[in-house]
Amino acid sequence: MIFRHLTPADYKAMPWANGRGTTLELFRREDAEGALLLRLSRADVVEAGAFSSLPGLDRILTLIEGEGFDLDFGAHGAVAPVLPFVPVAFSGDWPCAAERVRGPSRDFNVMVARGRLRADVAVLRDGMAVVDRMAETFIYVVDGWVSVNSPEYSRRVIANELLVIERETAPALSIEVSGFALKVGVAV
Repeated sequence: MIFRHLTPADYKAMPWANGRGTTLELFRREDAEGALLLRLSRADVVEAGAFSSLPGLDRILTLIEGEGFDLDFGAHGAVAPVLPFVPVAFSGDWPCAAERVRGPSRDFNVMVARGRLRADVAVLRDGMAVVDRMAETFIYVVDGWVSVNSPEYSRRVIANELLVIERETAPALSIEVSGFALKVGVAV
């Protein structure tokens, strides 16, 4: 089992693909040719406007701070309200715009290469105890702390930190939560 504990010193600020803002990239994985396979990031939405087009990627957006906004997918579906700690999944191929911004908001984003990886996001809340068996798990602490324990490893991760867990076999991993965190499971 491999554990990597990332802190804000490991993150990278970069411009949005459409140039309308910046994102804080927490984790990135590319294939041998440099194509994006997986990205975890955080971004602020402070005004209405178009999201970057990200063809070939599946996205999951989760509001972690603020009042939220609505996502308009144009011809691909109705407007989806973005509410605190409710993951919203959509295709990076779709035109997408933030509308009815209800105040400054911060979201956590998961992007995976369609057909190569799949991801899911679970919200971990205060007092939860979770057993995780995914081959690859990412835990981002929004507020408070998360304690992760296995026979080989024990660590407390605090707010704004990311724990990356990779394993060849799926031994149980115990996760205890005080506050709020997001658990991202990634599979082939």
